[in-house]
Amino acid sequence: MDNNIPSSSVVSTNISPPITPVNYSNKGRKYIKPLLIICLIAVIIIITGVFYLEWSSQNSLTASFSNTNNNSSQMSSFGSLTNPVVELKPTIRDPAQEKINIPTGQLNIDEKCHPVALSKSKLVCFSVQQKILTLKDIITNEEQSVETIGDAEIYGINISGDYIVWADNHEKNIAFKEIKDVFSYDIYVYNYKSKIKKKLSLPPALRLKLDFDGQYIAWTERTKPYTLNNEIYIYDLSSDQIVYSSTSASNKSYFSLNDKKLVWTDNRDYPDNQGGIFDRNYNIYLYDLSVRQESSPVKYPSSKFVPKIFGNYITWVDRRNNKDAIYLMDLKNNQDKVIYDGGITPVDLDINFVGDKLWFIIRESCDVKPMKIVGASGGSFQAEPITYSDGLFVYNINNGKLEKKVDGKEIFVIPDKENLLLRDVCPTKPYELIKI
Repeated sequence: MDNNIPSSSVVSTNISPPITPVNYSNKGRKYIKPLLIICLIAVIIIITGVFYLEWSSQNSLTASFSNTNNNSSQMSSFGSLTNPVVELKPTIRDPAQEKINIPTGQLNIDEKCHPVALSKSKLVCFSVQQKILTLKDIITNEEQSVETIGDAEIYGINISGDYIVWADNHEKNIAFKEIKDVFSYDIYVYNYKSKIKKKLSLPPALRLKLDFDGQYIAWTERTKPYTLNNEIYIYDLSSDQIVYSSTSASNKSYFSLNDKKLVWTDNRDYPDNQGGIFDRNYNIYLYDLSVRQESSPVKYPSSKFVPKIFGNYITWVDRRNNKDAIYLMDLKNNQDKVIYDGGITPVDLDINFVGDKLWFIIRESCDVKPMKIVGASGGSFQAEPITYSDGLFVYNINNGKLEKKVDGKEIFVIPDKENLLLRDVCPTKPYELIKI
């Protein structure tokens, strides 16, 4: 046997098959493109987030600085401050949105507290002896000193929201150059939460009546002596400026502010009318702050007193044909009607709205009985007492019903948007909070 086998003919089982070289650079390229796309998307998201955060932060700072600047400019238009801290813009709150459970019934009020204004649970008292204005919470009985008037006189105390307003003459500025002993009454606004007092920057004048609804302050003032004519103004706390004035040469003795509407008695249409304030003819004027428009819805040549407004309704006391009666007008159709004519004294009459109900007080003095002449004979007069149906009456606008709510001869009332604080002083009884 020939063992010399040619090498080319032998198959070796120990030889590995040929290996195909792998190109690693080509294999990695197919993953690079997706990775780049993912990275690009991530970068875009990050950049977008950074820009959004920067934009949001910048807007927040801008709003903050804007509010600060606005509030600073508002405060600068006021007069002297008792505290130099800049106060934020007044918070105008809708009382209807504030639900506070206020218990009704008799209230234990110190005799030193003479109630003058009420808003929810906040009662403003004025001590006649000490000349101190205080704020009392009728739920918690907490008290807060507001102002010491001293030897000055104070008028027109009102409270609404977080603010108390009044007019006093403690600075003793002269109201009229012609009369040296008549002092100007300045208007003050006090925030009982921040305890900051502000004086409105107004020229000297005689201001004795104020009304306040939480945002707007209305008042009448007299800048000239020896006349019954006066002007009427409305001041907006949110913008710190006068937004309306009626400076016609006329008397505007009675006015009322409610629901962004001001109503007042005005005798401008009767320039030749003579007599005292209670003997002249007046029309009732209306200024609507929401549309900035003045009108005269009640036109009739008669004496008119104590106009009040709620929504589309105006009420007032009218002396037509020498008889006083309470009228109600619906502004939707300008139709009026008599709701009470049982004998009233308009000078001492309290009347106002609580929602869709109208309340009024008929008073009779405990000591002095009103009399009427019923005949004359031999130079002497025969008279008999006048009997009034004294007490608190409530008229429902929706159904036209009138009812006597409380009986009493001399009932004095401090009204609120929802409740009435009343007291009968004939004889003197405790204060009572009632819901109409």
